Amino acid sequence: MFFINLYEIVNSIDLALEKNIKSYNNSFIDNFIDELKKSLMASNSIKTLNNIPEDTLFTLDRYEGNYAVCENRTTGKMYNIPKSLVDFRAKDGDILKFKNGKYQISYEENAKQGEIIQNLMEKTTKTK
Repeated sequence: MFFINLYEIVNSIDLALEKNIKSYNNSFIDNFIDELKKSLMASNSIKTLNNIPEDTLFTLDRYEGNYAVCENRTTGKMYNIPKSLVDFRAKDGDILKFKNGKYQISYEENAKQGEIIQNLMEKTTKTK
């Protein structure tokens, strides 16, 4: 709860300065506040991820900046996982599992998912 309040305070200051100061954009203070907001977001992401069980599977949806946007395969909830914690070989659609301090590609789960998709494709082509 503390994080949300601090982020909201910093964000509201940023928005107020942006509205009221013409030369604010890309100034030293604007850049500083943007970095502070990114840091607060990263801190919150890591805290949230620490509360998720280790055997949780994620599907890598896409990369956005310094984050891998991943979907929890059980709950459907989306998470921003710092890129530094994700196997550098992971690509969109890969299934990830937290192991040894990193979100690693689960080749076993990827293979299972591939078989499911292949079976569905075969069923649709047989019915036509």
